[in-house]
Amino acid sequence: MDNQLIEQNRSLTTIKSESDLPPHITFEQYKALRNSPGIENTKDRMLITLLWETAGRISDVLAFRWKNFEGLNSYEPNLRFIIKKTQKPINIPISQELATELRSWKQLVNPATDEAFLFPGKSMLGRDTYTYIHETRQSVQKKMKIWGKLINMPSLHAHLFRHGLIV
Repeated sequence: MDNQLIEQNRSLTTIKSESDLPPHITFEQYKALRNSPGIENTKDRMLITLLWETAGRISDVLAFRWKNFEGLNSYEPNLRFIIKKTQKPINIPISQELATELRSWKQLVNPATDEAFLFPGKSMLGRDTYTYIHETRQSVQKKMKIWGKLINMPSLHAHLFRHGLIV
C-alpha cells in the first residue's frame, strides 16, 4: 500500500480531543437541564428531550406534528418527517421512554387531529381572533437564555443540542 495513503488513513482515524470538538451540550448538562426544578413546564421538558434525542434543527422540531410519530404504542416507535433545510425525508427510531412521554404529552394537550403541532403557539390575526401555529424559534431562544443560567451555560442555544448528540 502507498505510504501516502497510510498517512491519510491515520489522520482520518485520529480521535479528536475535547478541544477539537465544536461547542456542544454534554449529556450531563442535558440531564441537569431536563431535571432542573426551573423546568416545571411539561412542554419545555418535551422540547428539550426532542432537541436532544433527534438532534434536530429547532425549526424542524417546532414543526413536528402528531402525525410524524408512528407506533407510539409499539415496540418500535419512530419519527418520520422531512428536513426543512434539505427537503430530505428522515426516519428516526425513538426510545420507549420518549414514546411514553409523548403519549402522556398527547393526553395533556389533547390535540384535535394528528395534524396538530406538538408545540402549539398562537398568533393573533385580528382583535379577538387567534390562529394556532407552532411555537416560534424566537420564543424558544428567550427560554434558552433562562435555561442556560440553570446549568451555568449562558450561551445555550438550540444548535448545541445537535452537536451534543453526535459527539
